[in-house]
Amino acid sequence: MKRIIVHLLLTSLALITGLSLLWFLRMRQNDGLAPKPIAISTITPQSDRTRFKPTARGCGSGYVQSYELPDGQTMMEGTIGYPSKRRTKKEYKEWLAKATSIIERVPESKNRFGIIGERIVTLVPTDATGKQWATILWYNGGSYFSFIQAPSVELALEFEKSNAYAY
Repeated sequence: MKRIIVHLLLTSLALITGLSLLWFLRMRQNDGLAPKPIAISTITPQSDRTRFKPTARGCGSGYVQSYELPDGQTMMEGTIGYPSKRRTKKEYKEWLAKATSIIERVPESKNRFGIIGERIVTLVPTDATGKQWATILWYNGGSYFSFIQAPSVELALEFEKSNAYAY
C-alpha cells in the first residue's frame, strides 16, 4: 500500500512539475522573453543583405542557396557532400578539372566557421555560351566542400568577405 501511495505522489509531482514548466515557457514566449535561436553566421550589415538578396534554397547532400544582385544577375553558394571522404574528394577534383584558370590557391585558409582547409579561386564555364563564372572552393579533406559561384571574381570575393550568407 505504501508503494502505491509513493508511486501516486511521485507521478503527481512529475505531472505538476511538467505542467508548471509548460505554463512558464508559454508565459515567457508570450512576453517576448523566449530564448532566441543562435545563428551560426555573424550578423551581416543590412546593406550587404540587400545587395545579395536570397531567392531560393535547395537541400539534399548539402545545399545550394541562390541570390539575386541589384542589377538582376544571380549567384549561388552552398556545400556538396557525400557519405565518404573519398567520393567527396573525387567530386571536388572534378569541379577543379572544369576550371579554365586558377586565380588563387591557398592550402591553409579558414572558412566562415573558422575551419582550416584549402581555398581555391577559379574561373569555370557554366553555360552553353561559355561565359566564365568565378568559383571559390573550400575543402578540408572531409565529407563535404563549400563553394561560391558568381558572375565575376570581384563579386565572389565581395560576397565571401561580406559574410552575407542567408543562413
